[in-house]
Formats: sequence, C-alpha cells, structure tokens
Amino acid sequence: TPQEAVAHVRAKYEHFKAQIKTPEDFIRLTATKSLLTGQPYLVRTRDGKEMPLSTWLSNALREHRENEAR
Repeated sequence: TPQEAVAHVRAKYEHFKAQIKTPEDFIRLTATKSLLTGQPYLVRTRDGKEMPLSTWLSNALREHRENEAR
C-alpha cells in the first residue's frame, strides 16, 4: 500500500540520515532500490504510468528548483 511504502522509505531515511546531506543523497540512498533484492522502487502516477521512484522524485525536485528560481 502507499502507506507501507512511505513507512518503508522513512525507515530507510532513519537508517541513512547521517549520510544524507542533499536531496539527491536522499533519493540515492533511500528511494532508488531495495537493499535486499536490488529491485528498483516503482511509483504509479495519476495517469497510471509506472516509473522508478528515483526518477519521479528527481523530476519533482528539478521542477521545484525551477519554480524557486522564478
């Protein structure tokens, strides 16, 4: 479920938080792939498309930074 996914990423954040200095670190360390299986984390967008969570977060971060620069 989405709630379980959020809880899992939060737990990974707690594990890696000393190493996370940037949003990119967060994405790389907590939201890219399973440490156990190596499989990428996926997200389903509102239009039903599936993509890697790291791609979705990186795109959202880029958009946020572009909006901040305006």
